[in-house]
Amino acid sequence: MNMETPETLNFDQRTFITFRLAKLQNALNTQASKLLKRHGNVTLTEWRILIAISVSDMGQMADISRHSGFDKGQVSRGVKSLTKKGLVTSVADDEDARAQVLHVTPDGKAIIDAVLPHMLARTARIERDVGAESMKHFDRVLTLMEDAAKVEF
Repeated sequence: MNMETPETLNFDQRTFITFRLAKLQNALNTQASKLLKRHGNVTLTEWRILIAISVSDMGQMADISRHSGFDKGQVSRGVKSLTKKGLVTSVADDEDARAQVLHVTPDGKAIIDAVLPHMLARTARIERDVGAESMKHFDRVLTLMEDAAKVEF
């Protein structure tokens, strides 16, 4: 079945906001991954899990999955890797024997202390380059787009 119409023949996916956002996300993830490798020898997924455990009440994998948007398997693999590296410990939850409570180890805290200033400087640089007013508008647009992404078609 040929679906070519004048509209599809002139279609340029680079004009789609979703394409541009995905491309931007890939570029930012690549940039962050290089920074994390250089200063902490952790992956971006490991970093996000490590930070989630350290700065919040997210001591269980399900909490991290909900917060980060990672699927449970991705969180599980990340926690396993962090545990193997000695950056996180896992103990059985007193209230739910099936669940594990995660804690950042002193080595994990050292990684956070080494990497966080670089990640904050990166964020500050991006925000400075974009400008405060544009960042405020961008934040509002992202919120609207997040809400729009919940609508089923």
